Amino acid sequence: MSVELEQRPKTERELYHQILSSAKLGKPNGRRDFQKDIRRYCELKGVSIVASSAEKPDPSIPLIITPNHYSQRLYSKTSEAFKDVVVTSLACYDQDLSKNHTAWFIKRLPIYPAGLGMLIRKVQNASVVTYGSIPVAVKNGSIANRDEMTEQYLDARQRGDNIGFFPEQKPTQVLQRYHPDYITFLRFLTHLYPQGYQILPTAIFNKGKRTHVNFGNIVRVNFNTDARDAADQTLQIIAQNLPSGLRGPWG
Repeated sequence: MSVELEQRPKTERELYHQILSSAKLGKPNGRRDFQKDIRRYCELKGVSIVASSAEKPDPSIPLIITPNHYSQRLYSKTSEAFKDVVVTSLACYDQDLSKNHTAWFIKRLPIYPAGLGMLIRKVQNASVVTYGSIPVAVKNGSIANRDEMTEQYLDARQRGDNIGFFPEQKPTQVLQRYHPDYITFLRFLTHLYPQGYQILPTAIFNKGKRTHVNFGNIVRVNFNTDARDAADQTLQIIAQNLPSGLRGPWG
């Protein structure tokens, strides 16, 4: 069955199975309408988003979206991480910050033997085909698929996608310091975009039954910008847009 003829999914599991079926088709027929899927995800999960933005990015300059990797729960972090991607992308559309698709750097995960967690992990891995995500495979603390990751990133750049990256890497409830890979990533971008790029720091947190997505002031980076300064600004702006109890070392 083609993606276009699929029935509107009635449950969260049905949506996940449709995504996995699409991934099996391969490129380009495996690609799905990301915005349509994430809006349906929010409907099925009862996710209510409250969003705000401080500044609109320049559409002519490459955009890097950098949310905190928010997880309210100690367990089920894969589901929480998936939700971070969903709410950030949807809020970006609805705040009219960018009409471009966002290609997210996504960690490739081992699969649980059964259950909803297994499905979500499979969907995360399949997103490379279905949504043009950028896969990151980690082994013994190092990136194990650098060539594949770089190729997928360059494909996203060629398409004009925004790029999504979690500076902290691991999901946490209280904001942590950025991972060393964030510095490496920013330096890599500086060589790819000598004309400069812009970072959109994004604060995510739950309050009651609502998820808040607050886009802060833009960090503008050029060839003369120190990557550590840009990383510090990223996390400081995220912290400014979080409740005081969630700011961690940036509070």
